[in-house]
Amino acid sequence: TQQHTLTLTLTLAHIHNVMKGFVTLPLQLAADEDDSAAVHTLFYKEHVVRKREADLPARRTLFVANVPHWNQEAVLRHVFEAAGPIQLVRLDKSVLTAKHLTQHTSSSVAYVVFQQEAGLRAALAFDPSRARLLPAPELTGLKKWAKEYAEARPDPAVLKKTVDERIAQFDDNAKAKAAALANSGPDDDGWTVVAHSRKTGAAAAGAGPVDGEKAKRKKKKNKGELKDFYRFQQLEARKEHIAALRRRFDEDKEKMALLRSQRKFRPY
Repeated sequence: TQQHTLTLTLTLAHIHNVMKGFVTLPLQLAADEDDSAAVHTLFYKEHVVRKREADLPARRTLFVANVPHWNQEAVLRHVFEAAGPIQLVRLDKSVLTAKHLTQHTSSSVAYVVFQQEAGLRAALAFDPSRARLLPAPELTGLKKWAKEYAEARPDPAVLKKTVDERIAQFDDNAKAKAAALANSGPDDDGWTVVAHSRKTGAAAAGAGPVDGEKAKRKKKKNKGELKDFYRFQQLEARKEHIAALRRRFDEDKEKMALLRSQRKFRPY
């Protein structure tokens, strides 16, 4: 329809404006077990900047974008050596964002330096309609990421064995230190080093697990109800204290009266 034709025309125009000045070069993996026909596109142009770098000479350097994430330098050499001898391939990952790194996208850029200017001109003249075949890596895509995931995590049996060995080694070292301290006598000044122990009471005397449980139950039983915890308990405690003071005051008054009545000396 006319609307679809107009949309496609606008889309192509937008792509043309975005990639203006770049040469497109499709890359395709050689037929593998999955017979994948996916195409990866390189975008490159002559590297022209105002501030020159010593290792990126003018008229011999290509700026390449959308570099594949696998065997990047080998892929670039394989593609552009058809244009001429290559002096240097420099990968630049400084333009990568955190999103690119976490999503495994192939948005890194690189610089390809030819030994002669003719190599640059030949690379810019590549036919963009013909895909370059690349040797397929051993693993790609989901299989590659699954292998990396598995290699990054140890086998549970190996991990358990390693942890057990480390714990046993730690226990042996602790026992050896304790034995060395126990066997060490007083020093020249008469001081004896005593090893610190967390065990106290029945545990220090060698009480068994049954005695330990009894001690815990007794301690828990002795705790009982918390006293003076609630407000009404505090009020009741104050009342009882005041009543006790009054009783003691009355008792003291009676004792004083009794002592006065038993006096034998009465001057009047």
